[in-house]
Amino acid sequence: MKKMTLRLCLAAGLTLGTLAGVALASDTVLATVEKRQITQQDLNRAIQSLPDELRAQVRSNPEFKAQLLDELVRQEMVYHEAQRQNFQENEVVRNRLKLLERELMINAFLEEYLSRNVSVSEQDLKEFYERNKARFVTQATVAASHILLEDEQKAREVLRRARTGENFGQLAREHSLDPGSARQEGFIGEFYRGQGLVKEFEDAAFAAEVGVHPELVRTEFGYHIIKVHEKNPSRTVSLDEARDRVTEIIAEEKQNQALMRLIQELELRYSVRTHKDRIQ
Repeated sequence: MKKMTLRLCLAAGLTLGTLAGVALASDTVLATVEKRQITQQDLNRAIQSLPDELRAQVRSNPEFKAQLLDELVRQEMVYHEAQRQNFQENEVVRNRLKLLERELMINAFLEEYLSRNVSVSEQDLKEFYERNKARFVTQATVAASHILLEDEQKAREVLRRARTGENFGQLAREHSLDPGSARQEGFIGEFYRGQGLVKEFEDAAFAAEVGVHPELVRTEFGYHIIKVHEKNPSRTVSLDEARDRVTEIIAEEKQNQALMRLIQELELRYSVRTHKDRIQ
């Protein structure tokens, strides 16, 4: 992980001018810049504001936390210097603050409006699920390994050895012409129909029982020895399993409907004229 920079902190939306101040009695002061205190709570907020891929690393590594604290201190010093040079009156700053205020007001209004006008009941969930059960059917899958060979006679010998109990993974490492899966003892993962495997291989894998398939499977790539590890039939996911997804779908639909109603109300309330012919 590269050393974090001030730019990263700024991009994460940290503003210690509003975050830092006098520490609560229960909060721990980690640094002081002039009279500004940077506390454990400030650091926690900073960590939470980081991109997902960085957040977990920083939380688990004291050195990274110390680096982030250094960046917060640097940012606070820059903020103090900007204040000293009266940048609160800077035209660029004032214009950006106006835009930010506008954006925050719009977002806050919409969040509050939707929270008042959109709710998802248990009845909503049940009715949507029953109407759309077909959307919650999983595909049948197979988890398998294979050994690929070009010579049929050699393939039959390796198949015999696999069928009599020799270690399939070791045979794959020693004999398979598929280097990617050979490094993983022949394992190609779990797959469903239509995922890109050649049809002959796919048909054989789905037809086979768990264990080493007793026949060679010939494809354009050569002869395959297949070992099926697990088969999962197609099934309908229950409402409890799909609850989060169903709630998300219904909430999104209701939010869109609520926003359309809001816009229709506002169109009646406010005079609006557009001049699309003037667009350049």
